[in-house]
Formats: sequence, structure tokens, C-alpha cells
Amino acid sequence: TSDDFFTMFIQTELPEVRIARIPVLSQEEFGLYLTRIEENYTTLHTGWWRNSVLLMADDENNNSTDDEYYFTEDIEEAVQLIGTNKLVKRIYATDYERDAFNNKPAVRDTLINTLNNGVMLWYYMGHGHADKLGEENFFNLASDVKRLANSNRLPLFIAASCNVGQFDSNDFDCLGRNLLFQSEGGVIASITASRICLGAESHIFAMKVMSELVNNEVSPMEAFYRAKTTSLYTYNSIKFNYFGDPYLNWRFPKLINPLVVTEDSKPIPSFWKRQMIQFQGDTGDSINIETAVILAFDNDASGTLPNSERYSYAGKVIYKGTSPVSDNSFSSGFTIPDDAKAGDKARIIAYLYDETSRKDYISSLNPIKIYNQTLYSNDTTSPKITILLDSPEFQSGDIVSCNPSLIIKIEDESGINITNSSGHPILMSLDNGVTVSNITDEFIYEESSSTVVVYSSTLTELKPGIHSLQLIAYDNINNLGIETVNFKVTTSEDLHLTDMFPYPNPMPKDGGYFTAVVNKPVDVSLKIFTLSGRKIRTLQGSGSHYLQIKWDGLDSNGDEIAKGNYFYNLTAKSLDGTESVKKLGKLIITD
Repeated sequence: TSDDFFTMFIQTELPEVRIARIPVLSQEEFGLYLTRIEENYTTLHTGWWRNSVLLMADDENNNSTDDEYYFTEDIEEAVQLIGTNKLVKRIYATDYERDAFNNKPAVRDTLINTLNNGVMLWYYMGHGHADKLGEENFFNLASDVKRLANSNRLPLFIAASCNVGQFDSNDFDCLGRNLLFQSEGGVIASITASRICLGAESHIFAMKVMSELVNNEVSPMEAFYRAKTTSLYTYNSIKFNYFGDPYLNWRFPKLINPLVVTEDSKPIPSFWKRQMIQFQGDTGDSINIETAVILAFDNDASGTLPNSERYSYAGKVIYKGTSPVSDNSFSSGFTIPDDAKAGDKARIIAYLYDETSRKDYISSLNPIKIYNQTLYSNDTTSPKITILLDSPEFQSGDIVSCNPSLIIKIEDESGINITNSSGHPILMSLDNGVTVSNITDEFIYEESSSTVVVYSSTLTELKPGIHSLQLIAYDNINNLGIETVNFKVTTSEDLHLTDMFPYPNPMPKDGGYFTAVVNKPVDVSLKIFTLSGRKIRTLQGSGSHYLQIKWDGLDSNGDEIAKGNYFYNLTAKSLDGTESVKKLGKLIITD
């Protein structure tokens, strides 16, 4: 079945006008897709996903055949077509193990996670059926479509695969159609075959579509039409249909002025490991941008098929940060880590968004050469790690809520290793290893910084009692840093006051601080008494979690007090006035 036949007025093999189908089966589906079309024209969900492409290859095994390496080879060809200015995510099914049912569930999980994180274009090359991709069940209509949660990051889906777009059956649905009408996710449009198609010819057709999208920046409908009308294999391309809005507002961010490395005159910017790269960008006069979001990658890694053909993996992220844009320019820099892969195809990409025009842009620098040698460094110190729970004044031993906010800051003069390389991930361990999480990919450098990375999250549903949290991290020359904090989760939501101390104690005549820890925001009244019970001063304050009340050492009349022993009474009251707690402490004043 082909919609091309509706457009053949004179010709018998090629469409003569552009045609698309929105294959709804109900008013609910129609309403959902109309809402998506409207949002597509009115709202731009910004971010790196808009410059990302997912390329996915079937493995070499197909029932009795185990030498279909061309799927992986074809995807590697697509990698070269997409180029280095985009983030190309690869899923090679050949890399994954089968389970007891001859499926590859890890492929499915990787695919769903990648789609949920967002890509603009998703291309699958391999075997397929109306209801699934791959003989090993890489993606199944019955069980996997509902797991998609990418409703504001919907990709264009292209499948060089049999029957994925077989929409005309009364007995079953197909992925190419069904993915358009999922309320929580799916795709914005699809280009899929309605019948059995030939692998090589289908890949050539898909490559033509992607070439028009990437190189000529045309719409998906126009790219589809051009691929149709220039096809040398019309007997195969006629089986592909376009599902979705033909006027779809879809394009990658526009490429603008390249980034420039400062103080480097080589034809290819070249750097040693541990060397600082400094670069700058120019957005041009016509673009209004406040912040540049920057990613840097080392060189691609590679794998080898049994037939000795090689295929590539995307380079590791070696820097992730932001830079303010002022007078249409921005600058940044970072230290190349020891774990960076050497080669001459490293790259830096900046993502820019103009809120006035609602358009986004890309500026890039590639290639960059990284030598396989390191510069000498006298940095032998561990990175400084700061862990904060629920409060910027958090200290180890404090009381926190059962769902505390978490901020981690890591600082080092050589920068922090965020490559997630083997042996050097950033690991977070809760309660002495009860749960261990690799959180490397969640860190980002502070704005304009090449030395400080930060991470923020929330710890959820912690049980009452004593807990510990440990972080392990490395700087860019792989000095190890470890930090551990202990904290207590209260047994109830009642107001608690603990760890009340004067500082210093004994306290000099010119005063000091009174500190305490509470488990919720409070107003504080602190009264100081002589041993005979005479009140000499009342201090007021407020805060949450860690309280710090300053005292100048004077009484209520502004006079210095005599040295000796005093009592103080701290009252903390919840902001709504429904709870209060008091504690009495002893204070020593010296000369």
C-alpha cells in the first residue's frame, strides 16, 4: 500500500505532488495530534536534544543467519553523513547480550532511555515487523510504546525496515502509526514502509532523506518528496509513506560562526593532556542570546565486527558548562583530562537559544587534536568535595528531612574528571554501600568555571535514623577525592532542636555565635541570663536547619558584661506558630 498512487497523474512510478497521511483511528487520536501540531508551531522546547540524532542498527543474527554485518556498517555510514556538528547517539545491537528468551532487553532499555532524554531524529536500520523492531524484540508495540515519556521532545522516526508502517490492516496496528498517538510520548512524524522492503535500497532511500534534512535544511516532507522523486529504486521506495503533518515545523539548530581557539595558530588546534583549552564564540549582531551551553568531546572510540569492519562510538564528554554572552561574544575554557582519548577528531559544540526569535543555533570547533602525551603538573592534591543536605549551612551530623535536597560541589585547580572512564567515575554511596550510584553524567561546571562542578538532586524516602553519604571523585589528572557526611533523619515531622552550642566556648567579651540545628524553618528568640536569673539580653533570628545567631557581647543597654558563667535559653517556633521547642545552655565569658 502506498499513498504515492494518489499523486500519479501522468507518471506510473514517481509521485507528482507531496502527500502525507495522519492515520487516526478515533476522535481522541485526532485531538491529541492536533494539540501536538499546535504546540509544534507555538512552543520550542529547547536543549541539546534538538541537536541530537539516534542511529540504531540491528545485529548480524537473523534466525539461521549470523553474518548480516551490513546493518552496523550502514549505520556507521549514517554517522559520517550526520557529521560532527551534531550529537550522534549510536545503538549497535551487536554489542548486547541475549537473554534466555533470545531477546536483547538491554537494547530496549537503552533505546527507551535515549528517546526519553530526547532526540530530533531517530533512524533504525534492520529487520522489523508491524509491531516490533528486530527479531530480538528491540522495541515492541504491545509493551514498550507505553514506556515512552518524551511528549515535549518528539523525534522524526525513519525506519529502513519491513512492515513497520503497515497501517492498512484490520487485524493489527503498526509502530509507524501508533507512535504518533501516544499521550505521554512517541514521535512527531514517521517515514516507514507499509510492506516488505529491501534492506540496501531502503537504506539508500533513508540516507537521501537524512541528507536533505542535514545538508539542505529542508522540512521532513520536502526531504521525503525529494528522496522519492530522485530514487533509482522506485519499486522499493514506493512502499514508504509519510505519517504526520506535512507542514511540520521541524529543523535542527542553525549552524553559525565557528568557535575559535585563542592563542593557537596551528592548522588543526592541538593540545596535550592536562593543557588548558581556551576558546571564544561570536553569535553575530542579529541574534539575541544570553547564555551559551557548551559540550566538549574527546575522540571517537571504535569496535570491530567479526568480518573485521570497524564501527565507531561517540567520544566521551570531557567538559560540560555554560558561559554568559555579552556584546554577541562568549568565551570559556577547560583542562584536557588524562582520560581523554588521543586523536585528531575531538570537538567542542555550543548550543545557543534566542528567546526573542524563538530560534536556536549551534557553534562548533572541530577537529581538535589531542596528543597522547601529558604535560607535567605539580597538582598532587585531592579535589575538594562539599556535600550539602537541605541547607547551605549543612554540617555532618545535622538533622534533615526524609526527602532532603542534595547539592554536591567538587573543586580542583586541574578541573574535575567527568569522562566516566573506566576506573574514574564519580560515585555516590548511601549508607556504606547499600546503594551506589554512578552520577558522573549529572555534573556540570559552574558558569564560566573550569575548576568547579556541581550536582543537585533529592534523596527520597529515607528511613528515620542515622545515615551516611559518601562521594568518590577524581580531578582531571586522576587525583582521588573522598568525602563522607553523616546525617540523621527524624522519626517524625515534629519540630526538633539539636546540637545547640555557643561558639567559641569560652566566649570572649566581644561576643561570638550561638548555633543549633532544627528540622524545619523557625523564628528564634535567644535570652541570656546571669546565674541569679537576671535577663541581660534578648536576640532574635530565623532560619532553617542550621541556625547561627550573632552576639556582640553587650547587654541590653549596650554595655560590656563581666566575665563569668551565664545561662542562655533558645526558643525556636515554627513559622505558622503551631510548634515550639526550648533548650537551655551554659555559657562562659572570658577576658
